Amino acid sequence: MWPFTSRTNRVGTIAPEPTDFPDFKEFRESPVKLKVWLPKNLDERLGWLSVRHEVSKPDVGRALLFEHLYGKLAYEALLRYRSEMKMNAVVEQAKANALSKGRIDIALHGMRTEEVQYSARDVTGIDVEHIGRSDWDFTFTMPAIMLEDLKRVASMHVLTPSHYMRKMLVMQLLGERIHTQWQKAIGKIPDEMIQIELHD
Repeated sequence: MWPFTSRTNRVGTIAPEPTDFPDFKEFRESPVKLKVWLPKNLDERLGWLSVRHEVSKPDVGRALLFEHLYGKLAYEALLRYRSEMKMNAVVEQAKANALSKGRIDIALHGMRTEEVQYSARDVTGIDVEHIGRSDWDFTFTMPAIMLEDLKRVASMHVLTPSHYMRKMLVMQLLGERIHTQWQKAIGKIPDEMIQIELHD
């Protein structure tokens, strides 16, 4: 929360926890892929968060997208849900491996199979000026339901899911000030860019 607060916490406040979160079981697997062209500064920020939190860059992207689509409270509830799952898995794994030296980390997290592919892609001069050249070809894997919700939100903005994912990352990692300057300058995503990404 806000780090410069001058007030104490409100212990006596009654605040029931929301109950309208999505079904977290639908987010356990990430079988679908979305390719997004990112400028170098976004890729570097994803990398910085990846190192800081000791997770993969796709994990960072999924977390930011989840919070963007479903809200901060849903994300905090998802973290609690995952923590409980991990605790239960540790107990079960410890029971199963009481006499052996099994790899608990692999049992809990599985083997990472996401691959990042890089290649060059030209973008508009406005993109280069405001957010940088989008020449990092990044593949995000995500739960199927999240991609479907992303498609719905993107269509309301008349964008492809890939463009909307980049837009969301600009807002989250560079801030609304930069995002607004970029959007005002570009007006809207050029039709030829939409056609290129639809065929990728």
